[in-house]
Amino acid sequence: VTWTRVRRHLAGRGEWWWVPLLYGAALLVIYRDLWWQNGVATAFGWDVPAAYGPNLEFMGRDLADGRWSWWNPYDKGGFAVVGDPECDRYNPLGFLFIVVSALLGGAWWLIHVKVLVYHLVAAVALHAFLRSRGLGVGPALLGGLALIASTPLLVHKASAVMWPMIFVPLVWLAVDRACAAPTLRRGVVLGGAIALVLTGGSPPGVFYALLLIVPYGALRVVQAVRDGRGQQLAVAL
Repeated sequence: VTWTRVRRHLAGRGEWWWVPLLYGAALLVIYRDLWWQNGVATAFGWDVPAAYGPNLEFMGRDLADGRWSWWNPYDKGGFAVVGDPECDRYNPLGFLFIVVSALLGGAWWLIHVKVLVYHLVAAVALHAFLRSRGLGVGPALLGGLALIASTPLLVHKASAVMWPMIFVPLVWLAVDRACAAPTLRRGVVLGGAIALVLTGGSPPGVFYALLLIVPYGALRVVQAVRDGRGQQLAVAL
């Protein structure tokens, strides 16, 4: 009886705790050199330690001091944070890491955790979308694992270009639900999902995300109109 309950739990709502754990374990294996390479910890390269990490620490310390500065005097000779195209301070997930940085007083390793969490969010979001399209757990897992182990993500793993794109599957999911049964609430959810992309940071990343969102959204709207839900969509819009 106990084993039956466990199986039912794992096949039901339990999927939404063990699936993220599985993706997290896969990421720890893929990027194991972060924790142990020739006996020492290492780090992501390029802009992560040179720009993203210091910016996160600055915004965390700024928040801890009760400020919301629009100018960063410590990077590139000083620049306007409010005009920084790679700043995701206004994204809920990005702001969460600023809060954590403020609580920790700045930590060099936090930006690396942020990068991996963004990979995790991308995998879980794609998993949720694939499940919503009727795929089983196995195919959805394959999709999520293929994403985090794909060449584009391995090559651009630490680039801010990826940050807006991790929310694309959530927008697809919101588009599907809005087209299936258009309501004001689902319209608001769709708008919120799009806002996650727009506040994700990198303008090129937003552009690439829109290349994935706009054609899919247009296709789903055309399908909804064809299936006789055009009047509902018009009212909702």
